[in-house]
Amino acid sequence: MTGTTTTIARPGLLAPWWQPVSIGPKFDWLDHDRIRVNEGRFAGAEFGVATEVRGDRAACRLDSGVRRVGQCLVERDPPGKGIVLWDTGVRPEFRRGGLCAVMAWILLRELVPVQHETSFRVRMITSVSAGDDTGLRNVGICVVANRLGLTGDYRAADLLAPANINAVRVLPARYDQPPGLLVTTRTYPLSIVAFALDPDTSRPLGTTRVYDEMVRDHRLAREWAGRGHLVISNGDWSLREDGIERFLCALALDEQEAADLRPRVRPCPEPGSKPRRRPLLRLGRSRAGARS
Repeated sequence: MTGTTTTIARPGLLAPWWQPVSIGPKFDWLDHDRIRVNEGRFAGAEFGVATEVRGDRAACRLDSGVRRVGQCLVERDPPGKGIVLWDTGVRPEFRRGGLCAVMAWILLRELVPVQHETSFRVRMITSVSAGDDTGLRNVGICVVANRLGLTGDYRAADLLAPANINAVRVLPARYDQPPGLLVTTRTYPLSIVAFALDPDTSRPLGTTRVYDEMVRDHRLAREWAGRGHLVISNGDWSLREDGIERFLCALALDEQEAADLRPRVRPCPEPGSKPRRRPLLRLGRSRAGARS
């Protein structure tokens, strides 16, 4: 599920909602610019890490020897106040191993300390045609956003209402991408590309069985989206009030840090609403072995 439910405070606890969340495989820092992945597909593999923070942008890159493995790119928009993750990806042979999540986690930990305040958004590639060449995109970045507690800017309940659906078609797996769903709608954006997440693992489904059922019964797509298990991949994502605690459980190093951050994080406004002004905290600690 995306987001978390606010927990009623209990005396004696710093953050009663604190429950550490891993958004990717665990890894250790071997040096200031090198990590070793400890679990998953690349368990035991070592990667070089390079981060770069500029006034209006930032990046994290992984390499394997002299070869670039992948990169995560961020815009600081506005500089020092907002974080917009707009691209993260790895070479095909390094996919499905959680490396996009590793780069995003490292870059956020590097970037937040130099921000005056922090709102967090993810901007997607949104142009979609309904032609035969349509395929899934933005899979890695969507999975990271979902695990961080962000929610989509499109209102899935309205877009996927049966009366608003023109047609539903299964997108078969191709190349290194899992299968997905193409939904054409009567209202903007007219075409939706989506994929389903396994409720137990939060990983994209590898078969078309669920999608075949959605083609037969359009209500299922709306039900899966309502539970946070159907991800619209051609729309932007934002960190809102109901996702802040999950975001902090993924990013903070311990309960104390999460408690310090919680009152000061500013949520992004709902689409069409006016933002509320709230002060934000600088984050200034690091650790040798990071959870990603």
